[in-house]
Amino acid sequence: MRVAIDINGLYTGQAGGARYIRGLLRGLSSIHTDVVWFSVAWEVENLAYRQPMRACKTAFRELFWAGFMAPRLLRRSAADIYHATGSYFIRVPPRVKSVVTLHDLAVLRSRSGFGHGSVGRKPGGCSG
Repeated sequence: MRVAIDINGLYTGQAGGARYIRGLLRGLSSIHTDVVWFSVAWEVENLAYRQPMRACKTAFRELFWAGFMAPRLLRRSAADIYHATGSYFIRVPPRVKSVVTLHDLAVLRSRSGFGHGSVGRKPGGCSG
């Protein structure tokens, strides 16, 4: 079995999502199995908040790379499973199964203690 792990979070942030991905990769490297794990990402850092470059890189990653380049990479690499470790914006080919890691769901259970921007959000990322 071949499992593609989305590591885009390492190139777009340094906090929770990136820490999760680093820990996941560290843990998987210690497991001895027949499963082949490999990473999928547009490996261009987008950590600085300088505009308009950040917006341009984000648009390219989420629209062009995720919509056209990543699906081709998943097909060429013969991935059986795609693991979305954060945002689920890659267009996954139909024959590839998907697993999505969800983060920060505490706001759905208890809205106290979260900022106004978090409390007003509905599942699916829509503002309400």
